[in-house]
Amino acid sequence: MTRTIGGSVSTKPRQILSTFTFASATYLPKIASLPFLQIHSTGDEYTNVAAAKKLFSAAQEPKRFSLVQAQDHRFSGGRPEFFRGLREGLDWMKTASH
Repeated sequence: MTRTIGGSVSTKPRQILSTFTFASATYLPKIASLPFLQIHSTGDEYTNVAAAKKLFSAAQEPKRFSLVQAQDHRFSGGRPEFFRGLREGLDWMKTASH
């Protein structure tokens, strides 16, 4: 599928995203009192594991990181593990927010 954003044409989502700057690490310390759950795919084609862990380190406690063995950003080949991590993470968030 071809998408046009800002006048440029790209057929790959990665090319589209490479034109944007994400400043998430700037905002993570500001949500300090809220539980932060990050679930990341080992095969994520947009953000590698090292960058995801660096982003996670910027967050304040309480926080939880889950790394799922999967093929891509959509967790292909690892969806059962993703949903398990999501379920466990949501349960953790209930207790972490009290």
